[in-house]
Amino acid sequence: MERDRRTIVSLVIVGGILVFLVVACIVFYGWTLIAPRLGFGPPTATVLSPPNILNVYTLAMTETARAYRMPTATLAVPSATTTVEVLTACVNVPILKVRSGPGGGYTITGEIFAGDCFLVDGRSTDNTWIRIRPVSMDAGVGQGWVTLASLSIEGEPLRLPVQEAGLEAELYRTPTPVPTIDIGEGCPQGCTQPRPGCEIKGNISSADGEKIYHLPGWEMYADIGIDPEQGERWFCTEEEAVANGWRPSRR
Repeated sequence: MERDRRTIVSLVIVGGILVFLVVACIVFYGWTLIAPRLGFGPPTATVLSPPNILNVYTLAMTETARAYRMPTATLAVPSATTTVEVLTACVNVPILKVRSGPGGGYTITGEIFAGDCFLVDGRSTDNTWIRIRPVSMDAGVGQGWVTLASLSIEGEPLRLPVQEAGLEAELYRTPTPVPTIDIGEGCPQGCTQPRPGCEIKGNISSADGEKIYHLPGWEMYADIGIDPEQGERWFCTEEEAVANGWRPSRR
């Protein structure tokens, strides 16, 4: 009796499985017929034709080139101009005073002499003054202004740019006025002893015999001694010293 019961249960289970499989097949088959009409179904693969693949590659390369494009260099073509930056000039007068600005009213900052050469980099608005600057650090004078007529310039000075006096005109102090001293008849031939107001030292170089005078306050003045027996003299004015054959010291 127990054995028959187990047999019946087994048959029921097998029958149920068969029924489930039949129903599943019917449902699947029906779905495959209806699904395409409803817009369902496996996606279809789109194969790119060779021309399309080539276009995609070309587009990708173009975008890459844009992303890593190197900036193009722009060549600056110099425009024609009538000005130059620097010329060379040499002094053509015995002594030339250098001033802090383009005019006789500016402070004297030094002196240069015949044959001294400098760079010139500017001119005044009236074309009568030239701005000079030293060729080297040991030139003895810095940047300043001198009269155009006192220079021999290599080139056309009117091509130099117009320059203003600028701040350099304010960098030099105006010398403190020296009280006027009555020097009487002075020392027109040079004096063997210093006199009041006659403190210019007329020195003679032991190296080459050149006559050089020094004013108070100049670099070498305190170190110069005057030996009248060697022909050295004292003078009251620079004009006296120059008239007797002395030239100013360059230091």
